[in-house]
Amino acid sequence: QGQWSSDTGFMRVETQAGGAWRAREMLGYGITEDLQVTLTAPIGDRDGVPGMANTRGGAMMGAPDAVEASMLWRFHRNAPAVGVRRESSLLVGLADGAELGASGMETGPTLHAAVVTGFASR
Repeated sequence: QGQWSSDTGFMRVETQAGGAWRAREMLGYGITEDLQVTLTAPIGDRDGVPGMANTRGGAMMGAPDAVEASMLWRFHRNAPAVGVRRESSLLVGLADGAELGASGMETGPTLHAAVVTGFASR
């Protein structure tokens, strides 16, 4: 609760037409212990190749230059012993529309949702 996080990701994509470096920044904030919001945005694209496909994980059909916002709500948490945790969360996200490569085709705003559950242990 009340904590900020910052993550920067770098990726190199290679095709027969050439390659490109991409960088994205993700800023997160914990509103409560079980509610987090994040904003992800591009911070760099070098040696871009027109029409290069998006291969970034975490985006449904988002373009490389899309800005994404998401909210994660942990609705179930159980810690039966020290170092053991069971959790379930709901993730809802939005991405703005963006242009896709040399074709000039644009995507509209997108909405995605996911439910995840898991077990963590040390």
